[in-house]
Amino acid sequence: MGTKKQSEKGAKRRFSLWKLFENNQFNVVISIVIAVLAWLVVSMYVKPETEGTVSNIPVKLDYSAQTLQAMGLDVVSEGDAPTANVRVTGDRAVLGGLDPEDITVYPRLSNVTEAGQYELELVAVKNDSSATYTIKSVQPARITVRFATLTQKKFVVETDTSGVKPKDGYILTNAYATPGEVTLTGPQEEIRSVGRVVAKVEIGEELTSTRIATAGLTIYDKDGNVMNSKVITVDAESVEVTVPILQKKSLPVTVGYTNVPEGFDISLLKPSFSVGSINLAGPADSIQNKQELSLGYIDLQREFALGFTKDFPVTLDTGYENLDNLRQITVSFDTSAFSQKQVTVDGIRVVNEPQNRTVTVNTKRIHDVTILGLTDEVEALTGKSVVAEIDAGDLTLGEGEQTVPVTMKIPGSSTAFAVGSYTALVEISAND
Repeated sequence: MGTKKQSEKGAKRRFSLWKLFENNQFNVVISIVIAVLAWLVVSMYVKPETEGTVSNIPVKLDYSAQTLQAMGLDVVSEGDAPTANVRVTGDRAVLGGLDPEDITVYPRLSNVTEAGQYELELVAVKNDSSATYTIKSVQPARITVRFATLTQKKFVVETDTSGVKPKDGYILTNAYATPGEVTLTGPQEEIRSVGRVVAKVEIGEELTSTRIATAGLTIYDKDGNVMNSKVITVDAESVEVTVPILQKKSLPVTVGYTNVPEGFDISLLKPSFSVGSINLAGPADSIQNKQELSLGYIDLQREFALGFTKDFPVTLDTGYENLDNLRQITVSFDTSAFSQKQVTVDGIRVVNEPQNRTVTVNTKRIHDVTILGLTDEVEALTGKSVVAEIDAGDLTLGEGEQTVPVTMKIPGSSTAFAVGSYTALVEISAND
């Protein structure tokens, strides 16, 4: 009984497997599996060698750099470095592991003799000479390469501040770049055509103070056209441009006096100027505190005279601009109320004589001492009104005779004084 049941089960199983082969979907699956197994067998045991392509290998344009240097040439590249695809054959497992770094592609330079543009054959070599694959071809087979003699030249960086606007009451003065010059490198013919290098500043607000801005560089040819050369390089991509902004102000001009006689009233001197005020521009934080511009000083006793005039150069502090472009201003004096006379002065006295020295005045009188002042007082003065004085404290008191300066004073006078330079002969001796 048990044997009969087992036979029936076996017959049903054979019948079920046979039915599977009558199923089209099952047959498709079986066919694919058999094909894959067959391919694996053929690939691994029957035909392991195959072909493949290594793509996007950078072409090494400077592969023969020493050869180019010997000819004084450099590769001029106007864009991205070219790439090539290399066809290879070998064991499938080996080819599957190849990368662009495993192969070097370079142009053959045998035809390059001088600067110019050449169409060169590409050569591919294995970086590992022991690798078990073969290079069959390179695509593209040839490329165009330009060679030139590179040169360098320095250019001053000019500034363009047309995009900068100062606020009313302020001015923009000469901007300057840091660094002030850059070096351009490129083919000789391109470098020769460069006219200037410009840093243009763009600031989107009105300025009241100096500003430092970063600016890119633009290269212009000698005809003023922008050069968009891809073969010229600059040693700085940008520069720092200092944009000086100064505040404007008009200042009255004045003069000062030195060597003013004791007691003299300088308000009697009424200077007039060829230009009474001057328009300046300077840093806002300093020009706001200026109330006048001093032209300089007049030495009353050594320079002043009737009808006196003097030209003063206009000099300004560093960082200031002379908006009127004035080079000099003349100061003059109305001396119509003044007169002068000459007198002889006797009795020269010595003050501040040191204890260890004796100063003996050998000059007994000084002639032709000029007195200048208001007419009424000058007319009343005589030689006795004037005191001639030697200040021994100002002398180098070596022994012997020497000529020393003499100061003329008019005691009690505020409207007259002596003008000119005077000297006397003295003898200096040591005290025992």
